[in-house]
Amino acid sequence: MKSNCLTIAAIFAILFLCRPAAAQKLETLNASYASITGSRIPLWIAQDAGLFEKYGLNVNLVVIAAGTAAIGALTSGDVEILGAPGSTTMVSAVRGLPLAIIGTFGPSAWKLAAHPSITSVQELRGKTVGVSRPGTTIEFATRRALVKLGFTPGKDVQILATGLAESNKRIMVMLQGKIDATLVSPDNLFEAESVGQTRFS
Repeated sequence: MKSNCLTIAAIFAILFLCRPAAAQKLETLNASYASITGSRIPLWIAQDAGLFEKYGLNVNLVVIAAGTAAIGALTSGDVEILGAPGSTTMVSAVRGLPLAIIGTFGPSAWKLAAHPSITSVQELRGKTVGVSRPGTTIEFATRRALVKLGFTPGKDVQILATGLAESNKRIMVMLQGKIDATLVSPDNLFEAESVGQTRFS
């Protein structure tokens, strides 16, 4: 099957591009996503409910870390659909890669969570905030959040790439004292707050 190098932030968009399939042969698509979070729920709902098959698709869901690895998998043809951050896609397109965003999960709802020892935003000054990888939406959103809070990233607050796409794993690194704060998904934040693992969001 020919790879069109299409990047999406939500695989549900495919469902609106295809008509229901009766007895036709299913077209196989390899689709990747960066991490297991609540925002990815539409993927598993579509798979478990048989919606992909209904529209003539046999979709294989695979996990590929966000950033250059994911873009590389797409351009090499290892996957045909990529659930990737918009910033990663736009930067890659500017560099000349034939990518297009054809759908979205909707606005992100990341929250800033800090180690329990930090009791106010101002105490982040001189601390380290963890992100997933350089060039990802998490890094972009973290830098933007810090600026809005009155900090200069890299000067007032250090940015550390943890290599962890899943925010629950970054929370564990934070609790180990290796970073002081990080952006987390709402579901991971709720879980952490329920056991008193984070101080503010």
